[in-house]
Amino acid sequence: MSMLWHPTQVEHGLSFHLDNNFSCQTVDLRIAKTSAGQTRVGKIEFVETTPGSMPEPTLQLGHSGSDLQYLFNALWEFGFRPPERARKDDILSAKDDHLDDLRKILFNQLSLPEN
Repeated sequence: MSMLWHPTQVEHGLSFHLDNNFSCQTVDLRIAKTSAGQTRVGKIEFVETTPGSMPEPTLQLGHSGSDLQYLFNALWEFGFRPPERARKDDILSAKDDHLDDLRKILFNQLSLPEN
């Protein structure tokens, strides 16, 4: 691990921390749960299961979505991005901004009033 770990401060719920582990060539994910002023770090245990059974969930998240948002934010800050659809939306937004800039330049050069 490249740095000391301090979980994101959340009053209740989960916090997530990602770190490059260059010696193992992995990205390390730490999940902490804060409750009653105490923070605990979780570990995932892989247990054998049989086909067709319903194993216990690996992690239970609240319905409000805040835990998922914290995870998404941690992944985003680390550099992970959504798949192609989101990129297309970003490209379309950048294109629209570019067209607006071109319109402003054109109207300024021709001394025309903007709409």
